[in-house]
Amino acid sequence: MTQEELIENYGELLRHCEKSLDPDFDRMIESGQLTWRPWIGADWLSAEKRILIVGESHYAAKPDVADAEKKVEEWQSDSDGTREIVYEVGVGDWYASRFFGNLHRAFFGIDVHGDSRVELWRKLAFCNFIQRPMRDSGQRPRPLEFYEGWRHFMEMLRIIRPDAVIFVGVSAAKHFDGAMSALGIDHKIVFDKCQNGTYPCEFSAAYDGMKIDMVAIRHASQYFSWSVWQDYLAKKVPATIAYLNAVAGKSDNMTKAATSAAEFSEPAQTSVIDKLEGLPMGLAHKPVVACDYQDINDALGNFDSDDARFISVGHAQWNQDDLSVKMFRVGDSGHWSRQSEEVPAQRLPYMMAMLLATIYKIQNPSKNTDFGMNEKIVASQDMELLRDQIHALAEPLKDGFKRVRNLLNMIEFDLL
Repeated sequence: MTQEELIENYGELLRHCEKSLDPDFDRMIESGQLTWRPWIGADWLSAEKRILIVGESHYAAKPDVADAEKKVEEWQSDSDGTREIVYEVGVGDWYASRFFGNLHRAFFGIDVHGDSRVELWRKLAFCNFIQRPMRDSGQRPRPLEFYEGWRHFMEMLRIIRPDAVIFVGVSAAKHFDGAMSALGIDHKIVFDKCQNGTYPCEFSAAYDGMKIDMVAIRHASQYFSWSVWQDYLAKKVPATIAYLNAVAGKSDNMTKAATSAAEFSEPAQTSVIDKLEGLPMGLAHKPVVACDYQDINDALGNFDSDDARFISVGHAQWNQDDLSVKMFRVGDSGHWSRQSEEVPAQRLPYMMAMLLATIYKIQNPSKNTDFGMNEKIVASQDMELLRDQIHALAEPLKDGFKRVRNLLNMIEFDLL
């Protein structure tokens, strides 16, 4: 992305990101040590405690994306890619992310939003250890990349000089001892007993006049039990967690939010928000209950366009006091499309009734049945075309209507 495109699409990013260290990062990029400039929050250099969060790598696409290689090339050439992700999901809260949501829960016991999220990420630094985009989540870095990664990572630490480092994922830590020994850096590492299917560890390195304390926990994606890691971090790095809580403004309001959320939450490792990675939470329409439309689409043989991503029942974009149902759509640019459809909730059943009435009229052309909506065939010449289109969509229509019928049988309408 060019500087002009960055300013146009991520103008606010510049306000929340410290850029004074960029000449050093750019030298690392030119020498092939870095692909992406790390996120350095605008308040990080003056922060009471400088905390660096380290992920593993960026994933260019989902496994079934046809142009994944093109996505890899785009990621490879976008030196601000890491910053854009942190701005979109960390600062901006544009959409739900399993990684960031679980990380916040490991820190605070709940995800944080609004001013708390902004203040947190303005004081944090973030980078990915592997500086090569993975094609998708099924691809893994090579062992040599982890060893080489440590050499480049230690050079970056010399520039940013953190007080504490939290690795989200233990793969890099497994190569720490060998890499530090090869580099001649004084170090130590201690692995703890297995927790949540992972062996976490504490490790440190004395380097360039610094003693850098680090801790590694399970990657905050699938099967991440945030309550386990919240306990672990509170015991191993209590000063760091206390500082993060102070930065995010953990208060009675956060406690109330956690209590309220708990009343409607599934267990943390399978919570709804964890299953909906990518759901936009920072747009005008505010989801309350949502589903991944692509899961349905995939299960039924990709019957629909892949621009349709999520169905949400929540607060209407034009009036937060109104209930609406929205289909989130993604445009060719990868950004959420203004063509996303939002329907006031009270109109949706009548729209479905009109579709069902239309199907009945197609199946029973000789009958003049009225369903109480004064519906009329206004273009009889197109009824055959409509029949062909409905026939082509028979499977998803049947599946969807069966779901509706089952739900109608379960709902107690007298209690509405």
